[in-house]
Amino acid sequence: MACARWRTGTAGAACSRAWAWRWSGGAVLPMLPFDRSGQSSGAAHAAEPSPRKAAKPDPREDPLQCEYWRYCAFDGYLCTCCGGSLTQCPPGTEASKVSWIGTCLNPQDGRQYLVSYNDCCGKGSCGECLCNNNERERPGYRLGVHNDINWCMANTSRCSIARRPSSPAWRDGGHRAPAPMTRLRGFALALLLAGGGSVLQAQSLGRQAVPRAQAESVAVTTSVRSQYVVHCAGCHGLDGAGSRIGNVPDMRQLGHFLRLPGGREFVIRVPGVMGSGLNDRQVADVTNWVLTTLALASLPADHVPYDAAEVQRARSNPLVDVAAARAGLLEEARRRGVPLD
Repeated sequence: MACARWRTGTAGAACSRAWAWRWSGGAVLPMLPFDRSGQSSGAAHAAEPSPRKAAKPDPREDPLQCEYWRYCAFDGYLCTCCGGSLTQCPPGTEASKVSWIGTCLNPQDGRQYLVSYNDCCGKGSCGECLCNNNERERPGYRLGVHNDINWCMANTSRCSIARRPSSPAWRDGGHRAPAPMTRLRGFALALLLAGGGSVLQAQSLGRQAVPRAQAESVAVTTSVRSQYVVHCAGCHGLDGAGSRIGNVPDMRQLGHFLRLPGGREFVIRVPGVMGSGLNDRQVADVTNWVLTTLALASLPADHVPYDAAEVQRARSNPLVDVAAARAGLLEEARRRGVPLD
């Protein structure tokens, strides 16, 4: 199955296109394992010339919905709302050459499917139909199962050495700097995970190490700094500097948002925070740690630390259009002379 994402700036933007294969003896036969009852309405939506917000029909029947099972590890804007379709990226874009993956449960047949998502590259986001699903997402240093990496870099750059496993850091490790990139969150390949049978692996996954039986589990991450490294540094870097090439915001400027009306709420309502996998207390702790360490120079003197209750309230009211909210705050910062970009 395939799903596509279109991302630019701090907000993910995605398109989707889908196909799937399942095993039949020694052959691989094409199939569509998901419910097709909403196909006609979905096709009609995709044919409309102008983008719009996703509606709220039964998520099991409408492939445009964020809740639809195939988008379980999807963070971005649906291409079906941005001029593409379930089978094509939008005009003027191309699929990324590498991808990230998710394992999604199809409620119609009770089976698990391995879904490989690709970014579609070459245009900015239309900002419609935001989905932010992070089911089973792994930390940023495990790039193949992390949905916040800008995979369009693979279409414009080649790597000889990667010193650190985080996208901003690749500029230090023999990475040829690409032209500025935007992305459409991409189309995906879904493979049926039959009970104990073999699983066909997409070439984009590369060689995978065979897991050792009864291997020791990794220790639970407990320190606040470690939580930042695991959940945030994969995109923002260990120093929080982000990446202009990948449109990753500079966390060192985070305190400036607190000087603006609505800025404090914006900081903890962005998709990267909402879907981080951290609980409310941990989100508050990590945000406070970033503000008092990496972003200390931008922190207002009268800053009041975040707490779990504030994060909980923010999570109950997620942002509908992150790009528009950020643009409005940047415009207000310019009017007030706050150094934020």
